[in-house]
Amino acid sequence: MRIARTLACLATACALSPAVHAQTRTLPCAPPDGADLRLTAEQDGWSRDGKPWRTTILRTIHIAHESGGFAVTIGPAQIATTLDAADARRMTGAFSGETAVTLHLDAAGALRAIDDLDAHWSAYVARLTALARETEAAGIRGERSRAALAAMAQADEAARMDTIAGRAGPLFRLCGQSVDARAGSDPALLTVDERRDAGDISESVHMEVDASTGLLRSAARRAVPRAQPRRPLGESWQYAPAGE
Repeated sequence: MRIARTLACLATACALSPAVHAQTRTLPCAPPDGADLRLTAEQDGWSRDGKPWRTTILRTIHIAHESGGFAVTIGPAQIATTLDAADARRMTGAFSGETAVTLHLDAAGALRAIDDLDAHWSAYVARLTALARETEAAGIRGERSRAALAAMAQADEAARMDTIAGRAGPLFRLCGQSVDARAGSDPALLTVDERRDAGDISESVHMEVDASTGLLRSAARRAVPRAQPRRPLGESWQYAPAGE
């Protein structure tokens, strides 16, 4: 569930402050018609026994132009993880049975509809409910899972759409937006850095965006808990043309 919540957050607008020494500019929102992308999303964390782990999620993304915007079709996840066998089984189960989902975005890249939203949402909640039951059966405290499921039961349509759309990661995060950006090492890319220092955690996000399309090419988030500075948490998203 942590992965899904974080993807949804960054795919919309995480409350981070822009880094200094950047120039404000407005990006286009011009994804190419018929684009096929491969998403590689990674999450780094720490197990209960203090060992580091990494989970990798692979997806395909197809973008097609349609009246008033874009149709974005996201394939089901392929999972690889270094978690131990029991946790790996639960992680894989959280994505088991996914089917392709199609999002409809307006010309500015804003989400306006999802095909078969109710079916995708019901399947998502069912998978996480099964995960919560298995976790508690293994003797792991489940208060957080129960609270998350209770919140899902009250989720309105906008919240359900944002969660399901989170499968695409932050691909459209900066599309058509005004950003503080710097030139990257690749002349086709701009870099955007944001950071937030709260009382209990320090966060930073580094993004590379295609200056000609407004689509993210990559994003990396690093969170350092002040209580455990030697156990940073990380997430990253890489978008590449399919076949590369």
